[in-house]
Amino acid sequence: MVMVFLLLSAGEVNQDVPLWKKLSYSIGYSEGICYTGEDLRKDIDDLVMYPPIIIAANLYSLHNVELGVIYPLGDGKGIEVGVGYGWARIEDANGWSVFKNDFIDTLDGYLDAKFKKINVLSIWISLTPTSFLRYRIEVIGLECKGFEYFWVYPTVPPFVPEKHNVFRLCWGGAVFFKLEGKGPKIFFWKFIPYLGLRVGMTWEVYASSPWKEEWNRKLKVPLTGIYLGFKLLQGGKK
Repeated sequence: MVMVFLLLSAGEVNQDVPLWKKLSYSIGYSEGICYTGEDLRKDIDDLVMYPPIIIAANLYSLHNVELGVIYPLGDGKGIEVGVGYGWARIEDANGWSVFKNDFIDTLDGYLDAKFKKINVLSIWISLTPTSFLRYRIEVIGLECKGFEYFWVYPTVPPFVPEKHNVFRLCWGGAVFFKLEGKGPKIFFWKFIPYLGLRVGMTWEVYASSPWKEEWNRKLKVPLTGIYLGFKLLQGGKK
């Protein structure tokens, strides 16, 4: 209802132009340098605990593509709704590990979980209070893929009687602030670069793990980070 009211009351936009002609359409790409959180933090050797290595171990790269539809409110302002897809490969993450007594057929050993890849889907609404500042609210679904295995201790090399591919589903949200610049026009598209700050978190709601009852924790994946990207904009008759 709020959006409908804003659309109908946008007095600075020509009300005689059909709605579909007022709309602008965007497609964009960005890469974010994000905080891993505890669960996705990289495993590093205690002998190389230098500040740059520690910082790098707590960061991961998240790629994003987005599609949006924008309704102008005049003076460069507008309302945008859209969807996005993101992906990241997690290299050498610490994962989880827990020691179990008599876990499988009276065998003692470690149960390990490793996280390798995340896929992110987002739905969002964005407002532009000025011609260069944009902020949006996102609802986010996230899938984390990896594997879990049990290895017997203390055999050398470790004996692994069971290994399973596992995925975990998470839900959460974020707020995203962007500073947009002005770029050249490419054919019929306006090129708009931006620098953004995203603050977001997702929490596990489901796991396909056969050992889910053995874990006393849930996966948490932050999406907080600095993003550099661009979008291509077309349309928008006033």
